[in-house]
Amino acid sequence: MNTEKKGFIAPQITEDNHVFGALGIPLPVINPSGDWFKYLPTFESQLEDTFDSDGCTVYGTLNAIETLEKFSYQNETNHSDRFTYNSVGVTP
Repeated sequence: MNTEKKGFIAPQITEDNHVFGALGIPLPVINPSGDWFKYLPTFESQLEDTFDSDGCTVYGTLNAIETLEKFSYQNETNHSDRFTYNSVGVTP
């Protein structure tokens, strides 16, 4: 069987390639267990009965911020998804 792939160019991995755009800067590991479950914010669905808001980036980003705040300051916050959604101009 011929395994040659026509037109495919194998990537050349070099030292300046970083995983997921990381800058290669060593950062401290703030949660060595990797278990973030007890720091997760209260669930808020972006999916409504009749439509999807398409605001997954807003919800995901605010959930990450709220998780880090709860982890770092033991204070549960609930930032306004709707305010951020409207401020950045997301449209369904």
